[in-house]
Amino acid sequence: MSRVKDLWTRYRVVIVMIPSLIGLHWGWNELQKSGILMSTDSQQQEEGPFLPSVPPPALVMPPMPDFDKMKRDQK
Repeated sequence: MSRVKDLWTRYRVVIVMIPSLIGLHWGWNELQKSGILMSTDSQQQEEGPFLPSVPPPALVMPPMPDFDKMKRDQK
């Protein structure tokens, strides 16, 4: 029994804090998923600080050079 008592006296903070942190993270995750605390305006926007409101333009490849025409021009 003294080993359990020694374990509790040495690691009391760890034994209490790790399950507490896990519970807090799980609870915060559940609140964010449920959307109870969000107003209807913010639910419609769904914009974060790093997400642009306008999507970036699509990348357009430049036209490929016509190698056959270049060869004909060189002759």
